[in-house]
Parts: sequence; C-alpha cells; structure tokens
Amino acid sequence: MPRASQLLAVGLTFPQTRAIVGASDTGVTATGTTLATAYNVVAPITICTTVAASSGVVLPVSNTPGDSFVVFNGGANALTVYAPSGGKVNALAAGVGYSVPVSNLARFTCIDPAGLNFATG
Repeated sequence: MPRASQLLAVGLTFPQTRAIVGASDTGVTATGTTLATAYNVVAPITICTTVAASSGVVLPVSNTPGDSFVVFNGGANALTVYAPSGGKVNALAAGVGYSVPVSNLARFTCIDPAGLNFATG
C-alpha cells in the first residue's frame, strides 16, 4: 500500500489521500467489559494506548465486504475487540470478543454483505 507522502507527491489532494490510506484514531482508551460498553471504533486504524483489564473496542456495523480495520494494542493488558451486535469474529460466537495481546495489532476484514462478520489476518 502506498504511503500518504507518496500519494501527495503525485498530486492527490489530502482528502483523496485520506480516502485511500485511511484515517487513524490515536490515543484511544479502551472502555467497558462487554460489547455494549466497549469503545466504538471510528477510523480504519485505531491505536489503543490505555487498556484496562477486560476492556475493549467494538467494530462499526456500516461496512461492506472487504472493508478492514486495524486495531493496535499499546496498553498494559490484552484488548478485546468485538464485532458489531449480532456479528462475530472468525469462528467465535456472536458477542464474544477477539483478544489482541499487548504490543500487537490485528486486522479485521468484513466478510459478509450485512457488515456484521469479520475475519482476522
């Protein structure tokens, strides 16, 4: 994937570059201990810097197949990443979160037209 500086250098505007490369949400504090109380992911790249025990984030529901989100865990505890309500990650049951270890990232790719189910990789 091209870097933002490369796209800007060939003449793309900043909004066009952001659409290609994606925006990031940095300094995120993971919240809650359930799907209902987790922090809502708002950008294609989410960097969690504060992760209390059992806290997490939830992926957005308005996706199309192929949309992906990268979540980095820069906190002190494992980070729980939930699919939207009614969805699931990999073969986990609906509502069960996927655990991202400390100092690791995971890419979640939408795999269904309803935008609820994700695969990691």
